[in-house]
This record gives sequence, C-alpha cells and structure tokens, in this order.
Amino acid sequence: MRTLFTLATILATFELWASGDLKLKCIANHNLDKVLETNITLKPTDKDKTLGEYEEFKFIISSKGDETIEIQSLNIVEPSRSYATGKLTHPEDFVELSIWNREYILDVRCTL
Repeated sequence: MRTLFTLATILATFELWASGDLKLKCIANHNLDKVLETNITLKPTDKDKTLGEYEEFKFIISSKGDETIEIQSLNIVEPSRSYATGKLTHPEDFVELSIWNREYILDVRCTL
C-alpha cells in the first residue's frame, strides 16, 4: 500500500511539473479592504489574462515561462501601467505589485 501511495505521489508531482501550469490565488487590496480574490490557472503560453477590475484599475497576469509571472495594473483614468515580475517555485513564494499615492495603497499579490 505504501509503495502504491509513493508511486501515485511521484506520478502526480511529475504530471504537475510536466504540464507547467501554475494554479494561482490572487488577491487585491485597496487600503485595508479586499477588493478582488480569484483563483486562476496560468499556462506557460498565457499572455494578458484579466484577473479582474476595481474602479479605474484592471489587473492582468501573464506567464513569462519557467514559472515566472508578471502582474500588471492598468489605470485607465490617469492612464498608467505598473508591473511586478517574479518566479513562483515554492508554496510560500509570491509576486506582489504595490501602488500607492496620497489617497490609497493598492496591492495585488499572487501565490501558488
């Protein structure tokens, strides 16, 4: 039984690694209020997938390959764009984009 469990674990791990898909949880906070929470599967070829919107902001995510993602925030009022890029290889890893000015702090964080 233990051998079967070990084999199943190895196969599941290999299948996840071979697919290259990243299963992400992304949360956006405006000041201290959560304004967006979404789960998304990002394939290695995915570019410019919309995570969601909040007021004048649109949040976009792209795969850069090799477990690297880019989070983008588009402010359609100013207009302006902000980017954060990082590699996600362990469950505790995250990529976070922070935008702040005198009126607000806006954070978008994606984790495995």
